[in-house]
Amino acid sequence: MQNVIFRKAVADDVHGIMQIFSVARAFMAEQGNPQWQDGYPYPSVVESGVAGGNFRVAQLNGTVVAVYSVYTYDSEYEDVLIPWHFKGSYLAVHTLAVDGTCRGMGLARRCLQGAEEEALALGKNSLRMDTHQKNLPMQRLLTSCGFVCCGTLPSRPGFLCYEKPL
Repeated sequence: MQNVIFRKAVADDVHGIMQIFSVARAFMAEQGNPQWQDGYPYPSVVESGVAGGNFRVAQLNGTVVAVYSVYTYDSEYEDVLIPWHFKGSYLAVHTLAVDGTCRGMGLARRCLQGAEEEALALGKNSLRMDTHQKNLPMQRLLTSCGFVCCGTLPSRPGFLCYEKPL
């Protein structure tokens, strides 16, 4: 994995990002996970996220092979019913996906490490992320990376909230 480059996504990456999301949707469906089955992340979400500087990609030999997005604020995470462990500033991580041909290479873990490094550079005291209760691979990854489940996301039934202190 020494040849993997992590960087901010640019407009030319949108097509590759959408392909990764398409493969991720199919994988989730095979696993019985309803997450993203309505077509999310929609092209408009990706395009605006890339334009806003929120999307990150991992590139291997010139090809985008993983993607995630980061936000310094998520209104859904401000719900007082979520028992977050750390009430300070956080970096929200979303839309993490790896190309199917690169599954098992540790790219998702590296993406989370990149988000953590970015959060620390911004002076944040935690990372937050959510995933569907049926997304067992993501739950295992988050737990193995030091995230703790903090409960459910009231605005989206079936979604679990995770947090990692920094």
